[in-house]
Amino acid sequence: MSAPFKPIFRILSLSATLVLTVALIGGALGPSRAQAQEDWAAPASADSLEGAPGLVRLNSFGGSVAASVIVGNLAYIGEGSDLTIVDVTTPANPQRLGSITLPDVVTGIAFDADRVYLTAGFRGLTIVDVTNPAAPAIVGNFVTPGLAYNLRVMADTVYIADSASGLLIIDATDPVAPTLTGRYDTPGGGRDLQVVGTTAYLVDGSVGMRIIDITNPAAPALLGTYDTPGFGTGIEVVVGLAYIADGAGGLQIVNVSAPATPTLVGTYGTISRPFDIEIADDLVYLATTDLGLEIINVSDPMSPTFVANLETPGVARDIDLAGDLIYIADGGSGLQIVNVNDPATPTIVGRYELLGNTTSVSATDTVAYVLDEDDGLYIVDVSDPRDPQVIGNVDTPGRALDIVVVGTLAYIADGGSGLQVIDLSTPANPQIVGTFNTPGLAGDVEIQDNLAFIADGPGGLIVLDVSVPTAPQLRGSSSEAVFARGVGVAGNFAYVADEFGGLRIFDVSTPSTVILRSQLSTLGDPRDVEVRGDLAYVASGFGGLTIVNVSDPATPTVISQVTGIGPTQRITLADDKAFLADSVAGLRMVDITNPAQPALLSTVRTPGDARAVAVAGELVFVADFRGGLQIYERETLFRTYLPLVRVAESN
Repeated sequence: MSAPFKPIFRILSLSATLVLTVALIGGALGPSRAQAQEDWAAPASADSLEGAPGLVRLNSFGGSVAASVIVGNLAYIGEGSDLTIVDVTTPANPQRLGSITLPDVVTGIAFDADRVYLTAGFRGLTIVDVTNPAAPAIVGNFVTPGLAYNLRVMADTVYIADSASGLLIIDATDPVAPTLTGRYDTPGGGRDLQVVGTTAYLVDGSVGMRIIDITNPAAPALLGTYDTPGFGTGIEVVVGLAYIADGAGGLQIVNVSAPATPTLVGTYGTISRPFDIEIADDLVYLATTDLGLEIINVSDPMSPTFVANLETPGVARDIDLAGDLIYIADGGSGLQIVNVNDPATPTIVGRYELLGNTTSVSATDTVAYVLDEDDGLYIVDVSDPRDPQVIGNVDTPGRALDIVVVGTLAYIADGGSGLQVIDLSTPANPQIVGTFNTPGLAGDVEIQDNLAFIADGPGGLIVLDVSVPTAPQLRGSSSEAVFARGVGVAGNFAYVADEFGGLRIFDVSTPSTVILRSQLSTLGDPRDVEVRGDLAYVASGFGGLTIVNVSDPATPTVISQVTGIGPTQRITLADDKAFLADSVAGLRMVDITNPAQPALLSTVRTPGDARAVAVAGELVFVADFRGGLQIYERETLFRTYLPLVRVAESN
């Protein structure tokens, strides 16, 4: 299975009618990469996350943290497509109380009167009753025209920054059935907003700030504009000054006391691009994408000065201030809790993370072995797929990208740290027992007869003897692959998905002498390969699924093609089905009963970007990167499940 690309935050519209293009030899081979990229901009259908014919979404577990709000001793965080409630009474030891799965990835959170209001991507506004933090319950929702990025709540009115419509004003007097009151279309696409009295201040991406009169919510009117030099994603307004997190434009401070003619007061070139902003006591706290927290003194707005910065392990997306503590939504590294009692020396004092950016999964019907790109291996009890529980975790030194489990051992392709061998005999306490540093970037691993075959990126194909798991030894290698992304093994042959060289077939009958037998250029940029009998099934990136006859390894031939929607990252075969992890389309299920005429059966858009898939009986597990672990059930009939609530057990 291949190493994944960096995440791509694009969603594709999936119609109720699934369209399949099968390209036989000499036939049309599907859309160009440029065309596929254009298609990504279209919003997904409102119901595509819940299931599709043959696949039903059962649960979501973990994911990248992109938003948070702190109320008293409780942190409400967006964890992938979950709202998770965490007790932070003791910052050094946060405790998860409960969570609920939402229709899409959480992008913004606000709290008002025992309710949490969330923007959930293309599913817009979701309102959750959190009277009982251990059992949150969805009350109502409102689907917005575009991707809802953030929101503010004032009494029973919700103001939403929406990518397609700018400012939306929603009446939530009846939380079960919120209704649209008014809207003001902006040219850039709303990213964040602040509401002060009867004025809304909206940062509009590349076109800066829009100041909007909301005295009459049914007819909001433009008061003024200010074009910032960067890409606005966060805003706070204090005493007539707007403080804007402006991407490459750093911190912009704008006088908005005369809304019709806002004027620049001061700027500060931040170390890293700021994404979100908080301000208190003449200090600006910025969540920056590369370096975490940056603190700026703005006591003189005309001449801001640097105070301190604190690098966080993830990608800081959102920031919330409560007393002397800063809570940072740190992407794949969860929620970081930072003490800023002395702003010159901010210190991380606590952290909450369940699963972050998931990259691969191997599963039985009771246990899922899930890789987190930054935090290694998580062992998850899925005997009740509606209530997964973490059993154990062990961090790996590199980027955990692929996993194979054999007996009580897990073999992990760990990026720049090569192969890691994990002892699983005590699931609550897994341990690294062996390691081998490969020359390239280990992205995929297969095990056969005490040999580990590793797709090592620029290092090509690596063959290791793992008969002694504590001391893997090099047996052979081949550099005759430009960039080895995935590997499959059958008999005396290793099949390598070479991102820039198609499918390469190697004779490994003598592991110390690996011999290239053939090369076949396939559509797209191959990422993964699985072999069954005389056929190789290639996850061909933007080329979708390519099925190759390898009965004669010296002369492989393409027999059919299922064109992709986005980059098809990995493939798993189960029974007469091929399950594809597509970073844009999500999970795709293809009937391969007749390999010459594969038939697309179902597509389910996942909330994140699908990187890998595993099948155990009727359960299908997707490592969905920022979307965490997604769990589906194979069904003969389609049915929709209501949102799921996971309740923490009392101590």
